[in-house]
Amino acid sequence: MCRARIFVMLVLLIWTDTAPVRAAGGTTVHLSAAAMIGEAEIGDARLSALFEAKRLCVKQVLCSDLLDSAKCVKHAEQLEALFLRDPSPYIGKLFIDNEEILDNWQRYQITVTASVLEDAMKVALVENSIEDTLSVCEKPTVMILVKERFETRLTGTRSVEAVLVNMLQKMEFSVIDPDQKQLNDLRKQVFSQIDGNLGPALQGVLGFKADYLVMGDAVVTSRAR
Repeated sequence: MCRARIFVMLVLLIWTDTAPVRAAGGTTVHLSAAAMIGEAEIGDARLSALFEAKRLCVKQVLCSDLLDSAKCVKHAEQLEALFLRDPSPYIGKLFIDNEEILDNWQRYQITVTASVLEDAMKVALVENSIEDTLSVCEKPTVMILVKERFETRLTGTRSVEAVLVNMLQKMEFSVIDPDQKQLNDLRKQVFSQIDGNLGPALQGVLGFKADYLVMGDAVVTSRAR
């Protein structure tokens, strides 16, 4: 049985304000949306137009990039409940590029550039059985650095790392080979200090072009896994 204290750190985040562009975990969308003013207050019409802009950004990524038209129609009600009634959780950065009142004070229009959190949407699709797999996504690369201490007569070599590598590979993640000499040297440098040396670890992430770093320490009390 292994008890491990491990933290996961996202060390690479890319965002750009040009559209449409795919970034790490997000897609940038540029569009305009409008709301009728009628008897409503200008402020209320503005909020309605902004909400519709967010909704259209999420819908565009959902039904243009993530799902085909047949699935969008088949799961229309479920997609509405999951993503479109409240699109805000799937919007990262959002910039308002322009606001104007059109048609003789009949419509309030907003033009936005938004980063839509595509990876989060993919996870939600899988969790709700709308998509069967995330294999259509490019899996991130993971680097694992774990310091192990054995509280048993039996000793081993990075058994916790082996479990993590096996688990991530079954999920089709790309895992940097933990046995290569360069990573072994980095492991020694990182754990030369009692609490670990995060600086070399982060430099190693850049060197290995990893997206995620799993780093921590573990206590191994038996061979059972």
